[in-house]
Amino acid sequence: GEGSYAAHKALNEYYDAVPDIMDKIAEDSQGHYETLLSLPNPGAIVIPESVKAFVNDLNNLYIIINKAHSSTMCTAIQTVLDDAKSLINSTKYKLLFLK
Repeated sequence: GEGSYAAHKALNEYYDAVPDIMDKIAEDSQGHYETLLSLPNPGAIVIPESVKAFVNDLNNLYIIINKAHSSTMCTAIQTVLDDAKSLINSTKYKLLFLK
C-alpha cells in the first residue's frame, strides 16, 4: 500500500546499519573499561506487526540508549551512542513521514 516502498527502504537501511553500530558500542565499551561485556541472550526476536509498533519499539530503545549515554563519561562511547540515537531518529522520520 501507500508508503510500503518507503518503509521497506527505511527498514533496510536501519537493519543494515545496526550490526556496525552494535559492534562499535561493544568494542568501545570493552576497550574503555578493559573488560568483556557479559550480555544475556535476548531470546527470540519479535517482529513488530505494524509501523506504529516498530516506532514504539524505537522510542523504547532510544530511552535505553539515552540512559546508557548518561551513565558513561567516555566521550567515544557517547559518540557512538549518539550515532545510534541518530539512526533511530532518521528511521522514525522515514517511517512516519515518507510515503
